[in-house]
Amino acid sequence: MSFTTQSPDPGAVNQNDAHFAFARIKGDIHLVQASCSSSKSPIAPVDVKVFQHEFIHIFRFSEHRTVHPTDICFLETIDDQHAFYQEEDEKVYLAKEIMQRMQKYNCDPRLNRKQYYQPPRTVLLTRQRQRQW
Repeated sequence: MSFTTQSPDPGAVNQNDAHFAFARIKGDIHLVQASCSSSKSPIAPVDVKVFQHEFIHIFRFSEHRTVHPTDICFLETIDDQHAFYQEEDEKVYLAKEIMQRMQKYNCDPRLNRKQYYQPPRTVLLTRQRQRQW
């Protein structure tokens, strides 16, 4: 007697235990859907669905990513009553207060690691010389 089991697709996020969250991935804030079981090990890659902001409170599925744990930081888990997911269109509708919190994450310089413009050293030296004259 032999048993065959089908292993689930490792890239798929399990819809039964999936949750929405705001996460910082490599410095950018995203709405993601992650499985609770995907983060069992602190060194195992994390599978997430990334959603792109489309219009006011609507997000559309953008891509599936497998991210190393050091490249992702979950900022806030979103309660199911504040997010409505349409699976057939792959759209997420967020409540107004959740959108306000997302704006806070995007505006907070401590959470946003994007590099600000730094002029080249030659420009800085030229400005310094002009001030001395």
